[in-house]
Amino acid sequence: MEYPLSKLGRMSLELDQNEADGYRQRWIQAAPSRLLPRTYCKPLAPKKNWKPHDFARLERLLQEIYAAFPESAETLRTGSDDCPFPFDGDVPGDWSWWSCWVLFGERLWRTWKWCNGRWVLFDNIQTLFLECLWQHLQGLRSMFNLPVVLWIRHPLRFVIGHAVHGSGMRTAWTTTDPTSVADRDQSLLNVRVETAFENYAAWNFPASTYDQFREELQQVSLPEEMWYPISDFKASDETQLEEPSDAYEPGDEELEVLKQEAMEMATKLEVEEQEEEDFGENPLGMGVAQMGM
Repeated sequence: MEYPLSKLGRMSLELDQNEADGYRQRWIQAAPSRLLPRTYCKPLAPKKNWKPHDFARLERLLQEIYAAFPESAETLRTGSDDCPFPFDGDVPGDWSWWSCWVLFGERLWRTWKWCNGRWVLFDNIQTLFLECLWQHLQGLRSMFNLPVVLWIRHPLRFVIGHAVHGSGMRTAWTTTDPTSVADRDQSLLNVRVETAFENYAAWNFPASTYDQFREELQQVSLPEEMWYPISDFKASDETQLEEPSDAYEPGDEELEVLKQEAMEMATKLEVEEQEEEDFGENPLGMGVAQMGM
């Protein structure tokens, strides 16, 4: 989990044995990364006071959802502009409606491109976000009952996966612009908000095998040095591990690549927003209206 984002950065990284051992210890201890800053989506310039389309309707719907789960809603955390945070773990300092829509826009694209290619995509950014919020407030967990966090390259990073493989992915919302909780049909639901670890473990196996997975996991015997943080170093007091050098700083060339990717995504969103203003919905493509912007 602790390495530079781009191939260029990984290939140019140099570690001596002492530094490598230091990183290995922190992996075993599940210590926070110092090599990479924590992030949760591609960087885009923030838009102050930005709100999703038809926000008044969305606000009314959120109040209905909170009323359906009053105890969970009481402890629900939000960003600086009151955008709900439907995950466990730390709330990013820049969490907002804009960063939320950017994040779920990425998830929507990935769902369409990699997970649901055999079926017609129904959902948009809004319904994907609302489904994640609903499952969070409901306390719905996946195969191993693990908490779901936001951070990239974290084993508990949230994934939107199939609940049941073999049929199309979709949320329980019956319309892409829901107005009340009555616009949900649980029989339609075939997505599960889960951790990357659980998603990889489930792979394409049928849900009927999950109980067997859990039983077999309990039978796995790990050697002590794999789980006890200092077991393989405690025997010798002479072993002195140096802390790895300061957090990884990408070079100019790598920064330029990342900057270009961010600018391309921002330009794409701006073009789609302009198309939406000029022409309205495009029923043949995944324009801003389709994505719920």
